Amino acid sequence: RPAPRASSDLGRFRPPIPDDWREGAEEVKPPLVNAGAGLLGVRQPEVLGRTHERNVLWRLLRRTHDTGRSQIAILRGPEGIGKHALARWLELRAYETGAAWPHRASFDPLESGLDPLARILTRELKTQGLSHEEAEPRVRRLAVLYGQTDPYDIDALLEAANPKDADSPGFRFGAREERLRLLARFLHWAGNERPTLVVLQDVQWSLSAFELLDTFLDLETHAPVPVLFVLTVQEQALATCFREREALDRLARRAGNRCIELPVPPLPGRDHKALIASLVGLDPQVVTRLAQETEGNPLLAIQRVTALHEEGRLEPGPRGLVPRPAGEEARTVASIWRHRLETFLDERSPNSRISVELLAVLGRSVTHEDWLRLCRRAGVNPSQHLVDGLVGAGLLTVEGDTYAFTHHTLRHAVLDLAEREGRLTAHHANAADLLLRHARGVDRHGRIGEHLLLAGRPGLALEHLEKGAESAFVEGQTQRARELIDRWQGALRGLHLPRNDPRQGNGLELEARLALAANEPQPATRAAKRLLRKAIAHGWERHRTTALLLLGWAAYAAGSHDDAVRQLEEALGRVEPTDLPLKSTILFNLARTFAHWGDLDASMRYTAEARTAYLEAHDRRGEALCMLLAANAAFLSGRPDEALTLANTARALSAERGSLGEQAEAVVMAGEIHRSRGDLEKAAEAYKLALRMLRVSGGAVRTAIIELNLGTTSSLRGEHHAAQEMLIGAVQRLHHAGRAGLEAVGHCMLLPSLAATRNQVAYVRHLEAATRLLESARFRESDAIEALERGGRFAMEAGWVELAARTGALAVRMEGW
Repeated sequence: RPAPRASSDLGRFRPPIPDDWREGAEEVKPPLVNAGAGLLGVRQPEVLGRTHERNVLWRLLRRTHDTGRSQIAILRGPEGIGKHALARWLELRAYETGAAWPHRASFDPLESGLDPLARILTRELKTQGLSHEEAEPRVRRLAVLYGQTDPYDIDALLEAANPKDADSPGFRFGAREERLRLLARFLHWAGNERPTLVVLQDVQWSLSAFELLDTFLDLETHAPVPVLFVLTVQEQALATCFREREALDRLARRAGNRCIELPVPPLPGRDHKALIASLVGLDPQVVTRLAQETEGNPLLAIQRVTALHEEGRLEPGPRGLVPRPAGEEARTVASIWRHRLETFLDERSPNSRISVELLAVLGRSVTHEDWLRLCRRAGVNPSQHLVDGLVGAGLLTVEGDTYAFTHHTLRHAVLDLAEREGRLTAHHANAADLLLRHARGVDRHGRIGEHLLLAGRPGLALEHLEKGAESAFVEGQTQRARELIDRWQGALRGLHLPRNDPRQGNGLELEARLALAANEPQPATRAAKRLLRKAIAHGWERHRTTALLLLGWAAYAAGSHDDAVRQLEEALGRVEPTDLPLKSTILFNLARTFAHWGDLDASMRYTAEARTAYLEAHDRRGEALCMLLAANAAFLSGRPDEALTLANTARALSAERGSLGEQAEAVVMAGEIHRSRGDLEKAAEAYKLALRMLRVSGGAVRTAIIELNLGTTSSLRGEHHAAQEMLIGAVQRLHHAGRAGLEAVGHCMLLPSLAATRNQVAYVRHLEAATRLLESARFRESDAIEALERGGRFAMEAGWVELAARTGALAVRMEGW
């Protein structure tokens, strides 16, 4: 008889989790007969002892399973103490028992961004080594198994796992935050399907890991899922990583009792001896001596024994293997890794040494194709025998078509060897040329510039470092942009350029723009003023115009209308008519400034000029932004038909570029227009479509703003319970984001539905919250005033006379602000 048809519901079945991690484990393991030291580096060492730590982790996994909510464990300790081994043990035990499905991402100083997180996707979807086109049918099929059928979600998943070529049409992420949000949503989907374990190793080197967790916790506000995050933190490195240390503290405060910190101490003497003895048949006295010398550090002990074996120094003794005397032994984890690497390379040909050096030059995680290209350019050919040898020696890991050194110390050791041999600068020069010809992606210029700088070519590096910082800035990668600016400034100092060289001002310009991107107008103003002074002193006309633009931008961000207009108009008067990129940016900022302060005629005039400049510059994104700004001005001027046409045009232009975030802004504008006309059904459809788009591309604040609009529309349609659910969620998100003004608007918007459903207790609570926040912020917002007026009317109908009077009085006060 045929077997029953498989059902997607089977994926949601959650097997019971054992009360104790020892349940179901083998009590007695069969001995390995005639097994010798050849298994070192092949057999994974056991986790011995650590009973307390394992009990704590298993209880936390059970709590995750039982509560259906995420939990966080932070394993802290020095390097080599066993944090990774504990996390790996939990991965394997959870997988063996069906308690959770494991994922892992590892960071190091050379790879701290989103790539390690994105590899979670490619591993789970099994698309390593596939092109975008090859991966597409597989990703679309697997997305359905995760319950995702929305085309926007599927396109985003495919782009995150296997990005398309830069010139290919279709969806693409508009900013780094959009890609980060997709990765967080993927883990949320996974947790919705079955309990999930996510191990993030060495988070002291990655702000991206903390941003991922923060985004995930935002998603979990209204949809808890059973996901256990295990973070490992190396204490010595954390001491110098100030921003990551602050992020770790913020995470612990936010997660509260769902987060535990678990210090990992040195392995107790008895367990440490047992670990060393389990590696290979050593003499008991040797085991005792090694245990004393390695002081409870498992990694150091394993590396010491492995090094003795690889050097051929272990020989039979009466009671087991003993080391043959030699010179001074390496005593630290880093020195042992280096010694093992040097021993391996000493036995290889010069071509093999160069091949390994080129692998290290390209980065920690390198595709086979890139390595092969660079080797051919250098005149060498890496053999499969070399790869097998590196893997067999425990120096390299292979995942699909990607190679990575086992430990970040190894890469540094290889680079040091290449430098001592005098080959490193040539390797970096070849790598820069390779990336110039073949590399794609946001960080292309940044990587080229770094290689050129290390190749001793700072003059050539300047342009690429500047372009790389600019690309990182546009993509929202502020940390990467700052790194590249620092390198750019170092390269500039090394060139000893004349003080009047215009390139001296580029760093100040980028510094000001980064501050503005971080919503820090005061640092931006300081940097822009320094740039202006230098530009005037040295006659840098374009820098002078740019400095005025930046000062106007900063004044706008600080809420100073007159200063903003004065600086921007002076910049417009100085800009060269043929400098279309700069001219269009100034015009757009003038249009935005006048629109913000209600001078719609001036705004529309400057918007038309900006659009003309963007068209001449073939800047489709700028054109779309102008159309959206013009739509808003037309709407506020009482011309809804024109506004709707402009909003639809803006959406079409954004769709050509594949930017969902910008499309969502245009759709929201259309929703506002429909709502003003009283067509609440079309308005609700528009807001729902925008929310679908922002699930992929928007952050918590942008999403909450759309939810405020949709909740108000539901209230106007008489769907008061649905409105309350939507608005309460939005208010909570805005409160967490620290957006007090928008939170106050949300409290106001809740009042009509609360009065309509006669929920007086909640009405009082939200009215008091709105009053407190509005009295502090003191701003005028038409939707909030309208909600207060409706809430007052419904309160009067409910017989709440005193509450109706308080609500009306608040509306009157807000009207006057």
